[in-house]
Amino acid sequence: MQDDWRAKSNLTINLGLRFEHETPTYERFNRGVNGFDPTAVNDVTAASAAAYNLNPISQVPAGQFQPLGGLTFASPSNPGLYQTESYMFSPRFGFAWVPSKLGGRTVIRGGIATFAAPIIISGNGEQNSSTTVALNEEGFSQTTQLVTDSTYHTPGPGLSNPFSAGIFPPAGSSGGINTYLGQAITFFNPQVRNPYDVRWNLGVQRQLPASMVLEVVYIGNHALHLPINTNLDYIPPQYLTTALLRDSALNSLMTGTVTNPFKGLLPNGGALNQPRAPLPDLLVRFPQYGVNGITEQSAGAASTYSQSLNVRLQKRFTNGLTLMNNFSWSKEIERLTYLNPFDTTPEKVVSSDSRPLSEIMAATYNLPIGRGQRLNLRSRAANTLLGGWLVSGIMTFRSGPVLGTWGNVAYLGGPLDFNPNQPNGLAFDTSRFATASNQQPVFNIRTFPTQFGNLLRATSENLDFSLSKNFAFAERRYIQLRGDAFNITNHVTFGAPNITPTNAAFGTITTQANSPRILQLGARLIF
Repeated sequence: MQDDWRAKSNLTINLGLRFEHETPTYERFNRGVNGFDPTAVNDVTAASAAAYNLNPISQVPAGQFQPLGGLTFASPSNPGLYQTESYMFSPRFGFAWVPSKLGGRTVIRGGIATFAAPIIISGNGEQNSSTTVALNEEGFSQTTQLVTDSTYHTPGPGLSNPFSAGIFPPAGSSGGINTYLGQAITFFNPQVRNPYDVRWNLGVQRQLPASMVLEVVYIGNHALHLPINTNLDYIPPQYLTTALLRDSALNSLMTGTVTNPFKGLLPNGGALNQPRAPLPDLLVRFPQYGVNGITEQSAGAASTYSQSLNVRLQKRFTNGLTLMNNFSWSKEIERLTYLNPFDTTPEKVVSSDSRPLSEIMAATYNLPIGRGQRLNLRSRAANTLLGGWLVSGIMTFRSGPVLGTWGNVAYLGGPLDFNPNQPNGLAFDTSRFATASNQQPVFNIRTFPTQFGNLLRATSENLDFSLSKNFAFAERRYIQLRGDAFNITNHVTFGAPNITPTNAAFGTITTQANSPRILQLGARLIF
């Protein structure tokens, strides 16, 4: 429902309301995965618990090792591959007002609205807010694990028969809760919610003398319930270190092996079916799948937020000149990934797409040279060669993006003294980081962010120029000659420095983010 209401001669109001309902996806024979039951007793729960109690590890006392959980599948009574809360109302409101006291040359516009995104199938995947994830295919895509020797160089059984247990066929839904025990699994969020955006804007447009228009607009957007993958089988934080540098003792412990309570119980489990297993595999909540072995897709915890102030000055075509200038100040914040898998909310960072300041000016000018122009050329030959030339150009100044995604590094503290325009030498103080490989943190609770909003690549400064002329030889036929110069000043925009501490190039800028000057000439026949 939508209506434009002319409340007054100088005030128009727009009102709208959209309602949407989306049903879940179904599989004809109810064979699709529809979730994960964390409390279900599976075929290895009792046997592995009994085996563990004979050789417990110090971190998990005997009697507390309970490998519960398993995949669930659709059924005639519950055929949906997921459930939705898709009774969505999307209201919208907007207005346009011409204040009479400002002489009818000013327009004030504004509005706010919500926009819901659908959950749809695209190809063979679930697509949610432009992010495609696998379509509940557990049970129908099988992996045969390769078991190697202790050096990981050759297959354990030997090269003549590397898959001595055979190639495992897809399990289907016949295994129920026991499907893919011992292997990594993925399932789609069983209670998925539709993502939606809330968008708003408020602007003022003013007509100025000399055929010029000035517009100032504030724009905001907040996106909620965006899809994000969640790891359900992470190492609990109580087993990790908070030390700044690598904890060698903890690293040795975590990279060691212990008696495997799943030995012989998981024929499709690869390493989890061997006599010994890596220690971290027994510390996770669902050890029958291994570390990081359970992924929930489209958990809906991600979000983004952006706002911008935009100023536009436009001169309409008069006296051969057209001019448009756009300036924007903006900021884009996102929560799209987890810093640690056990964090309750995604990490809040400045988006890689954020460009805080942007200034773009574009102009075209018909040179006042030629017959009937300010510099009148009466000679036909002179007018043909010198008259009617069109000059245009685009000047761009734009902030660079954040440097990139920092890894799990050891930052020792202190200012970086960052200089994005330092190609000779270090762009920042690398002594603030530990650079030795054996000092990099592992098995730690990470606190160092992945991105920093105040560490930006060099500003882009660019000028493009064009000169063109039409040579008419009939009423509707002419040849256009054109010369273009991109980055005519040949200004270099330096790339981001290397931000990997263990790399020999750490802290140095070795790339150019833009193209060098490019000149091109062209001719085109129009008929």
